[in-house]
Amino acid sequence: MNLGLWGAGIGLGVGVGLLLVLARLRVVGRPQLATRVLPYVRDLPQVGRTPALRVASASPTSAAAGVFGPVLRGAADAVERVLGGATSVRRRLERAGIDKTVHDFRVEQVVWDWCRSASRPWSASWPPCATRAAPSVP
Repeated sequence: MNLGLWGAGIGLGVGVGLLLVLARLRVVGRPQLATRVLPYVRDLPQVGRTPALRVASASPTSAAAGVFGPVLRGAADAVERVLGGATSVRRRLERAGIDKTVHDFRVEQVVWDWCRSASRPWSASWPPCATRAAPSVP
């Protein structure tokens, strides 16, 4: 390759990078929907507020809970029914200084289990994770 093609490639990469940065800066400068709408709906009565309209938590799983909410809640309830021990889990969370409810902890368990299950086929084919039978000793 000659220097002209290298220069064109580098210039294209820098140009695309700058376009991405400028596009992101435009989005960052916009006010969020909650900031624009909240002053108008703040004084509305909260009568008939359903559990599905709860205030979002700051936990790492809140985005997943928003997208997969009913499925995650049902799976977390099933885990609680099978494993039980809510008082023990609550005590251990308090002792560890973790500010989560038992239900949030169960939802996190379900999410981690799904991530592990999704990565299982990939990790089984990856050589460092693939299991090999030990050679037999005669």
